[in-house]
Amino acid sequence: MINLSIMALDEEHIDEICEDIIEQQRTGVSTHALFFITINPEYTPAIDKATPACKLYDKFAARLDKAGAKHGILAQATMGHIVVPREMYPFQPSVSLITGEDRVVTCCPLDPNFHEYIKEQMKILAKHKPSMIMIDDDIGLLYKQTKGCACKHHLAEFNKRAGTNMTREELYAHTQGTSEEDKYYTQIYVDVQRHGLVSAVKAMREGIDEVDPTIQGAVSGIYVGGFCEFSGDTAKAFAGKGNPAIIRLNGGAYSKSSTGREFSEWIYRGAILKENVKNDVDIYLAETDTCPFNRYSTSAARMHAHFAALILEGASGAKHWITRLGAHEPNSGKAYRKILAKYNGYYEKLVEYAKELESFGARMPLTLKQNYGFVPEERGLNLCPWTTCVLERFGIPVYFSNDEGGAVFLDDFTPDAFSDEDIKKFLSGTAVLSAVAAEKLCQRGFGEHIGVDAREWNGKKMSYEVVYGKRMAVEYEPKELVVLADGVEELSQVIHINSDGKPENLYPGVTRFENSLGGEVIVFAGSPDMPFKYFTAFSLLNETRKKQFTDILSRRNHIPLYYPEDAEIYLRAGYLKDGSIMAAFFNLGFDQLEDIAFVCDKKVNKVEKLNPDGTRSEVEFEIVDGVVRVKEMLYTLMPEVLFIS
Repeated sequence: MINLSIMALDEEHIDEICEDIIEQQRTGVSTHALFFITINPEYTPAIDKATPACKLYDKFAARLDKAGAKHGILAQATMGHIVVPREMYPFQPSVSLITGEDRVVTCCPLDPNFHEYIKEQMKILAKHKPSMIMIDDDIGLLYKQTKGCACKHHLAEFNKRAGTNMTREELYAHTQGTSEEDKYYTQIYVDVQRHGLVSAVKAMREGIDEVDPTIQGAVSGIYVGGFCEFSGDTAKAFAGKGNPAIIRLNGGAYSKSSTGREFSEWIYRGAILKENVKNDVDIYLAETDTCPFNRYSTSAARMHAHFAALILEGASGAKHWITRLGAHEPNSGKAYRKILAKYNGYYEKLVEYAKELESFGARMPLTLKQNYGFVPEERGLNLCPWTTCVLERFGIPVYFSNDEGGAVFLDDFTPDAFSDEDIKKFLSGTAVLSAVAAEKLCQRGFGEHIGVDAREWNGKKMSYEVVYGKRMAVEYEPKELVVLADGVEELSQVIHINSDGKPENLYPGVTRFENSLGGEVIVFAGSPDMPFKYFTAFSLLNETRKKQFTDILSRRNHIPLYYPEDAEIYLRAGYLKDGSIMAAFFNLGFDQLEDIAFVCDKKVNKVEKLNPDGTRSEVEFEIVDGVVRVKEMLYTLMPEVLFIS
């Protein structure tokens, strides 16, 4: 594993910091200390920021080298992050495509003079023999409000490639259009942004290579909104000859306190970036960022759960931010160090198990569509709402993947990102759709495979929905499900109460249809993309709905194991090569559980748990009314990984 710990070059506390780094590496908290340095240009002429920083770095390095501790540099700002320079640099700033204004916090990555500056800065860093240099996620343009850079360098490159003489205003107009000509020019603009970023990163790498081409390079990846900011390209360009391409997956839960709500949103973000760069990248690191680096923001337990969950999505290490950098406050990081040291063997072993895990359950497909947001597009309240709003709390196994299998869940927005061929594959298995997803797919000609269409309801007041004979709130933003085919099964009903108090069926709330492709399609009349407010979310978050979901997914054996009770459990599960089931239970609620309950479709002969040191030990269990009860406590955000055979 590669576990990077970001540290400050604080000379006043050099003894304590070096002792801390040595202890981190001795106990397995981290494998490398990366010292935080900014080398983005400031002042005219641009000052040399690397040399004075490296004089400090050398003092730390000398002490760490004696102890055999690994150390390197995080070039936290190269083009420029979000901080306005103290005084203006002499290079081309990025220019907003939208307004034409300079964005001085970010240098244009195409400026050849900036290339020379940043190459020299990297050369200086390399001379001080770091084991690794990492660049941060200021290596991006399109995700910023400027929608890339439209300075003279970028416009010249665009016009050269396009064979035009376009102004910024004309180019911007094309990015707002939908014609084939608009799309053509917009794509050229995107390619020029890619070229600019990669050329700057290559200049950085050239500076390192002139000193030592073996120094490992790593990058912090970006996935924002609906696109990946060329992270695979920059990872390859910066790795160094013969070195693996290393990327930090994004997904830091900044200032999310210690709660577990929206836990899966951060896992999804890491998983979707990995899917987008998997052909270019060799090693993925979790972003276990505790920003602003103390437990008032992020509990040690939440960081631990976050790390474990991202390992299950393919991370084999982390970029840990567990140290206060702006002030020397060592107590802020003690709990982080304690838990990472205790579970060091657990993480290492979990990486091995994750590589062989054949996941089952509710599958969230990962879009590869690169929507750079030139034209505002409708987006939901939540990322991946089927998990973020519903399934992450139901104890139903969920996972994020484009590999075939599982029951595919499509929300209001994901159908837009998949081709007709992809959709047909989804509908050939088990597919669970929101009403808007069904409506969109019907418009694309898939109605015969869905069995219903979804339309606006303009009829009588919807009083409630009946599921398994029980009343509950109607789903969020409901639509009328209109039956299109014979054989559609109605799994719930939306009801109106007449003036005489008698119930009247209006339309089905949930349907199931077995289609000619051999698949089954389940449609919900509402949307999972719900605000977490009074009543709103609880049309789906209740025990009867949970039974409905488990029945739907059990029908074709998509959940051979699940958590049957009402605690808030995020469950990640699958088969190992020996045929046993590995199941990771994450308690997202504040109620500690006296045991770990699950239902399994096979006879359970033995249950083991993964210990903090990476070993396995057998645990006691009993079976009561078909529910397996493992006699282990399940604490808030302290995941337990069980092996069931």
